[in-house]
Amino acid sequence: MHRVNVPSASRVAEVLIRQSDPANWSEEMWAAHDEDLVELRRVMSNNIYAYTTSTDGSYPEYLSVNANEDGTVEITVRSPRKADGSCGDTATIKLTAKQFDEFVVAIQK
Repeated sequence: MHRVNVPSASRVAEVLIRQSDPANWSEEMWAAHDEDLVELRRVMSNNIYAYTTSTDGSYPEYLSVNANEDGTVEITVRSPRKADGSCGDTATIKLTAKQFDEFVVAIQK
């Protein structure tokens, strides 16, 4: 059995609490936040969120949000299958931790 070293619950809670109001953070807070996210994401799964529209057939549309070890976050989407049945178009955007947090705050409004 493979064991993974994960941060303590209190450490995870501390990181989440510090994420609560990014609009008022100083540059020092962002630097500490980025370091925390890098460590947290290093020891946990890289996938933050995934959604697939269907399971029938090949090449379903999907949305995937993944954390990178450097603290950036990539959001990838794929369009529906093309008329000929081939794979739809795929696009990826990479965000800094700060940009991703601002995105999350914006979509919660």
